[in-house]
Amino acid sequence: MTRDRLIQTAHDLFYRVGFHSVGLDAIIAEVGVTKTTFYNHFDSKDGLVLEVLRWHDRWWKDTFRDMLKKHGGDSPRGQIMAMFALAIIYSTGLTLVGLKFAVAIGVVAGLVSFVPYLGFVFGILLAGLTVVLEPDPLLRLAGVVGTFAVGQFIEGSVLTPKLVGDRIGLHPVIVIFAVAAGGQLFGFFGILLALPAAAVLSVLARFAYSNYLADHPEYELEGDADSQTPESPP
Repeated sequence: MTRDRLIQTAHDLFYRVGFHSVGLDAIIAEVGVTKTTFYNHFDSKDGLVLEVLRWHDRWWKDTFRDMLKKHGGDSPRGQIMAMFALAIIYSTGLTLVGLKFAVAIGVVAGLVSFVPYLGFVFGILLAGLTVVLEPDPLLRLAGVVGTFAVGQFIEGSVLTPKLVGDRIGLHPVIVIFAVAAGGQLFGFFGILLALPAAAVLSVLARFAYSNYLADHPEYELEGDADSQTPESPP
């Protein structure tokens, strides 16, 4: 639509050159329409500026919401369901192994699994410490490792894709660094909060970068899916 092209073109010119530096003639020439066509859609340049600001505000909100959905997880309810499913899987497996406190360990491991790999590592360590106090520790330890390996496989192949989606979208190196830094600074609670905090900072950084590219479209890189602006206003 011509109106959408006028708004999009004006938006790019305004944020590249400046609102006061761009004249109406430049916008009309860039779009390739006549002044009569322009005035069929807007009363004046001020009316166009108002629409551009409204469009930019909608873009802010839509982009931030999309990033939260993409990098913060699709559904809190799905995350809770996945946690309880893992608690059941771990508890059942450890019970079959014959481990003492199997249900308690399985439930705790499942509930802390909202942090990737924490439930897996925490559960194996806690169950392993319990195993060494029981008869036939090696056989039981193999059963413990098998239980958590199966749980991890089910989480990665079924629970996360079907119930949760891409929870945080952080690079593994960032995950390791965040957990290590959180543990060093704040102990056990730092480990629990490290990845949620890193995910929030990641979303904010991506949003700031996308907004910068929206204000400076000449720097936008092709193929940057998170930072591309839509071609027309919603």
